Amino acid sequence: MSELNSERRRSRDAGTTLPELLVTIMLLGLVVTSLSAALIVIFRQQDNTTGRLNVARAEQNIGLWLPADLASAELVDVSAGAHPCAGACPAGTETGGSNTLMLSWDSLEPGATSPIASTTNVSYRYVETGGEYRLVRVACTSVAGGAWTCRNSNILSGLDAPPPGTTWVPGVTQPTWVIQVSEPLDPADPSGPGNTIPVDPSAPTKNAKRVVVTVDGGGDAVGAGGGVNIISLSAGGTVRNVIDSTSTAGTPSFNEARTRCGGTYGLIIDDSGSIGSAMGAVRTGVIQFINAFAGTPVKLQVVRFDTTASVLGQSPRTRYFDMLNPADVATLRTAVGTLQADNATNWEDALHRMFFDQNGAILQVVPDKVLFFTDGEPTWNRVDNTSTASAPITPPERTPLLALPSSVYDQEAFNRAKFIADRFRADVDFIGVGVGSAFTRNSNWLDIGPGWHYNYERGFHYEKRNTSTSSWFTVNQAGYDATTPTTNRRIAYTSPFSFWEPTTEATYNTLSSSARRRIKDYTPPFDNYDVITTSTPNRTILSRLIAGNDMGVVAESVNGRYINADVANMYVLPDFNQFAGALEAVALAECGGTLTMQTKVGAVAAADPFTYQHSASSSSGGLPLQATMDVVTTTRSFASGTFDFSIPNGEFITVEIRPVDMSGLTRYTPIGWACTAGGAAKTIQTFPITGSPWTGIRVQVRANEAVSCVQTVNRT
Repeated sequence: MSELNSERRRSRDAGTTLPELLVTIMLLGLVVTSLSAALIVIFRQQDNTTGRLNVARAEQNIGLWLPADLASAELVDVSAGAHPCAGACPAGTETGGSNTLMLSWDSLEPGATSPIASTTNVSYRYVETGGEYRLVRVACTSVAGGAWTCRNSNILSGLDAPPPGTTWVPGVTQPTWVIQVSEPLDPADPSGPGNTIPVDPSAPTKNAKRVVVTVDGGGDAVGAGGGVNIISLSAGGTVRNVIDSTSTAGTPSFNEARTRCGGTYGLIIDDSGSIGSAMGAVRTGVIQFINAFAGTPVKLQVVRFDTTASVLGQSPRTRYFDMLNPADVATLRTAVGTLQADNATNWEDALHRMFFDQNGAILQVVPDKVLFFTDGEPTWNRVDNTSTASAPITPPERTPLLALPSSVYDQEAFNRAKFIADRFRADVDFIGVGVGSAFTRNSNWLDIGPGWHYNYERGFHYEKRNTSTSSWFTVNQAGYDATTPTTNRRIAYTSPFSFWEPTTEATYNTLSSSARRRIKDYTPPFDNYDVITTSTPNRTILSRLIAGNDMGVVAESVNGRYINADVANMYVLPDFNQFAGALEAVALAECGGTLTMQTKVGAVAAADPFTYQHSASSSSGGLPLQATMDVVTTTRSFASGTFDFSIPNGEFITVEIRPVDMSGLTRYTPIGWACTAGGAAKTIQTFPITGSPWTGIRVQVRANEAVSCVQTVNRT
């Protein structure tokens, strides 16, 4: 019985019931569906994942090079044709494609006995190789003007091709779909419509740039999808100064940091032949300018120019005169007396002389401010004539299309001068003074217009003959086309010239004038360019040099007094009688309403510290004013200290200056005081310092003068 039951159970367990089969099919369907969905997700995300990896790799490559190059840059060039080594690159250098961004800077390399100047150009180039578009970094360096050494680095691969409708001409087309350069983003509104911030004119560095790089990783969607991404980078460029190892003046003195009066000043003086008999007024104005700075902590270099330029009192090539030193002041005044009106007008050589050495490297001392005086427009440049023949004349490259005869305004000469001014504009305040009748006239301003090339053609007519032995005669094209056999028709390149066909320039040059013609074609490649002429006021041309725009900040005169000299950078005067007043206004905008203190043993600055305090003031009406109680200290290293005063009514105040903390100066005894302003003696009153042999002074300080006071002492 038990065996029978066991057999029955085995027979019931054999096979699968219908419910079990249905459950199994349902479970398998769920598993397959889940696996299919997972595979679909994986495959769909593969492009995006690859795209994000491509974008991350691109960001890493860009971040490795571009921020450091931006931070080093002194010059930025975004022209498509910019070249990293002026056409003299060594073999193997990548110079194809278009420049998207070229960053340049000067440096000093260690030499055997002295530093050696070097120039670095880094060009980010959009190039096409075998159908693939890449971004290549080409870094080229020239030491002491020698041969260039270059290095290529592949930064990005697989970049977008030129968009539809864009004609890609390497060296001409700017690939803005890959890189764009603009002003830095406004951090308060980086994505708004006004998302850039204007350059702060008072900022010490004004060459900040924003670089936007567009990268397509290949993903399905913009941004997180690994598709088109925007990489935005900004940097502020660099300002380099060389510290003189023999002087403690390589760093700013406390006086320069505390007062508006001080630093280095450049004066560029036109003494070309057109000034003529007005040269006496020019000499008087320059001496008045020097007198205004006499006794102040200003270092002044004067460059004169006509066809070429030179430095007054030059020994060696460059010389800054110390306005605290009476001997320097006297020497510079004497040198001004040698100015004579003669020859042409070379703005470029004057600026080059102010900023560069004999090899074309930037001078170790560069002025904080440059006052540029001229009586007319440039007629020469350094290509025509130069005082520094050993220095290269490029950059910039020659533009013969813009060069005019030397007796009239020369656009190339202006462009070359502005190239220098633009190089230093971020760190140097330029002030222009244009004097004379030339600034009531216009000149022909020239611009490079559209590019073009010639299409060359030669003339011909059609001929046929009826039989192989009959004469040829002229027919139209229909008659030519219908003639058979073809041996009975021909094209004749003789008169009459009824039709035209393309030919080469070489063939064109062999033909007579009636048998040829050429037509301008304004499509690439460009062999030449149109020149656009615009009649432009000479005062506007000067402003374009000085301010980089058409107006600048025009000096405003009320009753003969300039009321905005502290901000004005354009003085345009009808006659030379106003020249001295304009120069004095510029000088006093720097140092007017100040009092500079010195302490001397004989003609030498006292070595130990002497401290002076502004202890009292009174108005021009004799009423007491609040004293600042500021102190300045003089030493051998820092020979002067300067007080700044606010003189609201534009007249004068009387200030009281007293020596303080004299207990440590027992080895010194006082001799006396002397004050000057504008080269003339100032009246002073002395008063005793209780309990000591020392005296203080009371002196008037006017808004339009820089006062210099010297206490002479003995050292026992």
